[in-house]
Amino acid sequence: RFYKMLSCAVCYDFFQRATAHSSRTPKNLLCGHTICQNCVSTMFRAGVVVCPLCKKPTHTTDPSSLPTNYPLLEIIEDSSAPSSQKVVKCEHQDKETNILCKTCSLILCLDCMLSPAHEGHKFAKVAAEAERIKEQMRKEVETGADTISTLRSSATSVRDAAVTLQERQEKFKAEARASVLAPLQEALVRLEQSIVAHVDAVCRDRIDQLARQQVQLWTATQRMEETFYRCTELLTQPDPVALVLSGPDMLRRHASASAGGPPLKPCCGLDLRLVDHEALARALAAISRVVVFADPPAVEPRDYAALCLPRSVASFGTGPGMVKDPAGMCEGTGGSIVVCDSHNRRVFELFLDGRPQQTVVQYESGGRRPVAVACLPSGDYVLSDVTNQQVCRLGRDGNVRWATGGRGSERSQFRFPWDLKVLVDGRVIVSDRDNNRLQILDPINGVVIGSLTPLHTGQVLESPRGIAVDREGMVYVVDAARSRVLVIHADGRVARAYGGVRGSGEGQLDEPCGVAVDAVGNVLVADYNNHRIVVFRPDGSTTHFAVPRVQPVRVLVDAAGRVLIGGSRDDDGTTTDAQVFLF
Repeated sequence: RFYKMLSCAVCYDFFQRATAHSSRTPKNLLCGHTICQNCVSTMFRAGVVVCPLCKKPTHTTDPSSLPTNYPLLEIIEDSSAPSSQKVVKCEHQDKETNILCKTCSLILCLDCMLSPAHEGHKFAKVAAEAERIKEQMRKEVETGADTISTLRSSATSVRDAAVTLQERQEKFKAEARASVLAPLQEALVRLEQSIVAHVDAVCRDRIDQLARQQVQLWTATQRMEETFYRCTELLTQPDPVALVLSGPDMLRRHASASAGGPPLKPCCGLDLRLVDHEALARALAAISRVVVFADPPAVEPRDYAALCLPRSVASFGTGPGMVKDPAGMCEGTGGSIVVCDSHNRRVFELFLDGRPQQTVVQYESGGRRPVAVACLPSGDYVLSDVTNQQVCRLGRDGNVRWATGGRGSERSQFRFPWDLKVLVDGRVIVSDRDNNRLQILDPINGVVIGSLTPLHTGQVLESPRGIAVDREGMVYVVDAARSRVLVIHADGRVARAYGGVRGSGEGQLDEPCGVAVDAVGNVLVADYNNHRIVVFRPDGSTTHFAVPRVQPVRVLVDAAGRVLIGGSRDDDGTTTDAQVFLF
């Protein structure tokens, strides 16, 4: 209805002021109806304009002299007029307007407002709606000022509480050092002095005994040598008379020299009855866990760039002493290397001095499939099992102490536990590859007690693989998706990163897998697709050594500085086998 009131009843165009090209000015006829000036001029005949609606005549000599419907024209212009402060245009047409569709939150011109798409909607002037919103904002600002004041007061209270708590923490530390650590240290010093004094006394007495025994042995040896020399001379004498006269005497001397040596006694042990056991018990009761690290032996920096062809120390196969998929390695006890043979579903100890392999555990087909192994200080093993998506602890007898996990993304679940290592405090850290995280387990019961998340990197881990831990407790983890190695503090702070560029240039990585740290701080990374081991030195420089026809997956540096690599080898270009290689 409003649309009909604002448009001509003959041409249906909207009324508007006259322009140079057309005149749609609303003209009033005597009957009361309103027709645009163009239509009035068209219907003008012989001084008469007949209303097309009621057919009543209106007599005039000039159609333009008919009265103009100014109120209607003002309504139209006021509805279409833009704000005097800012030109607002229709969302759909390039027309200036001042109409807001509150239902659609759109700026509309008069044509769009009267279209069927906005029928029944609520409209308002832009300026009026802006004032309404401003008033609401003023009320919110007034309320918000009070809220901000309350929050500031609360923040000040929290800050004061934190300062107080920190002061109490420092006071507690000082009291703990004074009441617990100082007496404990004194007890340990006294215990050390007692043990050292006892060991010195026992060893001093035993050294004197051994010195006297050594003198007796040298004396007996000289007598034996003299008798042996005289017997040798007699054997060369052709005169039988001399042999008969002197031979029995030489035999008696030989028997006397053989029996005259002092008997050898086994070394005696320490008499622990002399140790102050009460002091020892008090010291151990006050210590929840003590981790002692021996100083590493002096190791000369190794020239990795000069390494040449490796030799295989575990041949390809499924029989005894063979390996088909060396998925994981760690340094064991007694100079052994513990290897996970994933394909053959077994864990065995490899000895580099030529001793035969010793199987730790062998699983049946369809059983556990180990891909990573770590050795606990107690001598037990921790395995990563991808068949059951679990981490389990094995005793030296191969029996399972505990098993944690199952397929999933929840806490204590895994999606391909790719690698694991023992931290300096004895906890076990696992790279949960497809869940893009590192989980930390208690070695006693296997409960997941936390995670290690890199902070301040701008990115999370994606497809973490190999893990290494240095003597300072820093964790090295391979972020395979970004071709880099992150070095992370125990609290998650990232100390530094190696690599980060995918490629085959110096310091670049392509599908990095395993990682290891040697005694002088060199970081070795198994660069799978580039058939090499990339070495990041502590001074920031990089080098690498090639592993011909080998795609390295795991890398290990043992206590002697030897580099062991587990990977696949292509000898003839067609057959690929998996072996353990030693540099």
